[in-house]
Amino acid sequence: MNKSKATSIYLFLLIVLFSSSCKKESTSKSAEELLIANAWKASEVRGQIANNPVYYKRGSSGNTINLENESIMFKGDGTGIYTDNNQGASSFTWSFTNPEKTKLTWNVQFTPPATIYWEIITLKEGSLKYVQYYNQGGTNIFSSEVRIPK
Repeated sequence: MNKSKATSIYLFLLIVLFSSSCKKESTSKSAEELLIANAWKASEVRGQIANNPVYYKRGSSGNTINLENESIMFKGDGTGIYTDNNQGASSFTWSFTNPEKTKLTWNVQFTPPATIYWEIITLKEGSLKYVQYYNQGGTNIFSSEVRIPK
């Protein structure tokens, strides 16, 4: 075998070895897996409660509501726990309402109970962004929220 042919084979093997070791492994998770992976705490919330503006940014001053201790935990069996800022827990059931899994409804055992509607903008590891709207006891609530793992 001549030198140039051996060099060509050697380079080819190096390229094959290098390219196979650099392949990105597929680690994509389903929407359900991402949602139930952990409890979610508020990072930033902008909205209105009964036509009154509300704002919250974790770690910032000037917040109009306090959500430092509030969280939402979705479970794989379609249930979950909402923990309010005073550590009061309310159970709920949830489900995606469209095939794309960008719309979610959860029924919370608040007093009075509420059905909360989400339109998910982004759901990925480490971040959940959505628009939320519902009516609880005659009070309309609308918000755009960003959540991070608790």
